[in-house]
Amino acid sequence: MLHLSPRLSTALALLAGAKTVADIGCDHGRLAVALAQGGAMAVGVDISEPSLMKARRLVQLAGQADRVELRVGDGLSPLRTGEADAVCMMGMGGTLIAKLLATITPPLAGARFAVLQPQSSQEDLRRFLYENNYHISDDRVVRDGRRLYQIIKAEPRATRQGLPAGFPEACYTVGYMAVAQREPLLPELLARQRVLAERRLREATGTAGEAKFIKQLDDIRRIECILTNSAP
Repeated sequence: MLHLSPRLSTALALLAGAKTVADIGCDHGRLAVALAQGGAMAVGVDISEPSLMKARRLVQLAGQADRVELRVGDGLSPLRTGEADAVCMMGMGGTLIAKLLATITPPLAGARFAVLQPQSSQEDLRRFLYENNYHISDDRVVRDGRRLYQIIKAEPRATRQGLPAGFPEACYTVGYMAVAQREPLLPELLARQRVLAERRLREATGTAGEAKFIKQLDDIRRIECILTNSAP
């Protein structure tokens, strides 16, 4: 079996039960091959032909050419509606992931759920998911090397998801489901975000951006109080 990083291993676990997975932005193809080794079918999509050449070599080396199909294309556009029952998008910016999801009808090209790992702009992605009635069923914080990654499992629904009691409205830098399920690494993630927000507040003092970072710090403190069951 292919060895995966903690980040990809978590994505693989969240994709359990899917028969066909579309790995959008598949790059080197390691996740697609691991899915195939676990018995799923995989469609690997990447906008870069050189990246797909790396993936093709790995697929051939692993003997999974009959279970992994690779396609050049932008986002979910190479998929046929209903072809995959799960979609995975890892390592892109959250703003880009949201943009790619917004351009496809029906949602997720008919897949049941998506596993998403935004490399940055997590708040843009979560705002999109919340405002477009995606229910987040799982939201992990994963340590991989020195970084903490946020990995989201979401599915399209007809109605908007409720927020945990006391969760600050319009706060998307950390996951409301991560708070609800008490993710073990969430306190460390919040501490890192607090240090960054404090530094940016010092830099923004007296400018139009000051209020934004004051709100960020207030949101972080409120979430920390939820986790410790203390008063804000």
